[in-house]
Amino acid sequence: MPETPAERLAHFVSELEPTAVPDTAMQTAARCFVDTLGVLLAGTKEGAGPLTIRSVRKRSGGGPSPLAGTDAYASPTDAAFANATAAHSLDFDDYTVAVPGHTSAVLVPALLALCSSEKALGRSVSGKEALCAYVAGFETMNFVGAAIRPSHYDAGWHATSTLGVFGAAAAGASALRLGTEQTQHALCAAASAAAGVRRNFGSGTKPIHAGTAARGGLSAALSAAAGVTAASDALSGEYGFFDLYAGTTTPDIDSLPELGSPFALVDDGVIFKKYACCGAAHTSVAAAEALVEDGLVASDVARATLSGPKRLEDILRYDVPSTPEEAKFSTRYPVARALAGESGGLSGYTRDALDDELVLDLCHKVRFEVDETRPYHDSGVTVHVELSSGESVTASQSARPGSPVDPISVSELRQKFIECTAETLGDRAPSAFDSVLTIEDAADVSDVVDPLLSTQTP
Repeated sequence: MPETPAERLAHFVSELEPTAVPDTAMQTAARCFVDTLGVLLAGTKEGAGPLTIRSVRKRSGGGPSPLAGTDAYASPTDAAFANATAAHSLDFDDYTVAVPGHTSAVLVPALLALCSSEKALGRSVSGKEALCAYVAGFETMNFVGAAIRPSHYDAGWHATSTLGVFGAAAAGASALRLGTEQTQHALCAAASAAAGVRRNFGSGTKPIHAGTAARGGLSAALSAAAGVTAASDALSGEYGFFDLYAGTTTPDIDSLPELGSPFALVDDGVIFKKYACCGAAHTSVAAAEALVEDGLVASDVARATLSGPKRLEDILRYDVPSTPEEAKFSTRYPVARALAGESGGLSGYTRDALDDELVLDLCHKVRFEVDETRPYHDSGVTVHVELSSGESVTASQSARPGSPVDPISVSELRQKFIECTAETLGDRAPSAFDSVLTIEDAADVSDVVDPLLSTQTP
């Protein structure tokens, strides 16, 4: 009898060893760790991150896992929830089109919280084990999503959360070294914690989706380790996850990918964000930046038209934003900032930045129109600018900035980390970047990362 999807996953996750993971995947996972740590620490200062951390700290009875940006500790599941929310708070964390969603904002905080907890129990999780667990979680999110994409996301589900909970369960099971049966229980239990709707994009609840996925998946793994069971066909059985979350199409279980052959983390890769806004806006920003690099001056702009697939209109719902969260999900604002020659980084998405008169003026000059010739899930856009002189200039962008096709360099990643951690790590940021980027060599992950997360003096 053929294995069910849950059985296939359980065998893959429980049997995956660091030596079986391609070097490229391990290197990418390490970059995901350091990039996520950077945006996590930045996310402790603004948005839903500090609010969630404060709430958890107030009600937590303590524990082994650091609450980022504080001197407080909590249970691993509470720390995973709070820190994952902070990691996604500024929408500056990496993502992948394959899922589609933000993998690392869920997986890394869940793993870091678990590593701290395991250390308190007298067991170390090495850098190699943690990176291997990350890969297991990433491959799991891709595998589960393959049966129901793109209709699952198109129906309104936020895959970062609904698929992330399976990734966190797999990563937790791997780091805990659970056997195949317990791993299957963890994955099937995670199906009951899948939630998150796209309508909350542009609000403070969107980053909490990453938090609930990290907490739900880690809880499923810890519960399975304690002996809690789940229905063995909770993914593919009647009234299971695929049945209920597939959207408008029938789940394509027969075409699920072969796990680890190839690795999705190698073939599809991760997109490291260059701009602190929704990834759907990034090709638009890059196209506008190209015009400025070619000599466009903001004061010469009479009108700008952004044309792209209808998907942009559906995701980027806010024209002229009134909050930093809305600005990250605007068709106009990111383009206006780029046309103004202003930063697309963290400083561009604050309340003060929203009051920039030049950017506001340009916002009202930018309009979006659907390019019916582009497929719905295409990433390509064109920015056409009419100048006050009567002339016009145009730029197009298809490749997503920061993707394997248009990759971010290690030096750019380092600069982003330093920007993100300026307030929390200060002069320690460069050495912290180096230590986390090479975390594969660490004997115990928590020895490297906990002092960076916690403000408590060692």
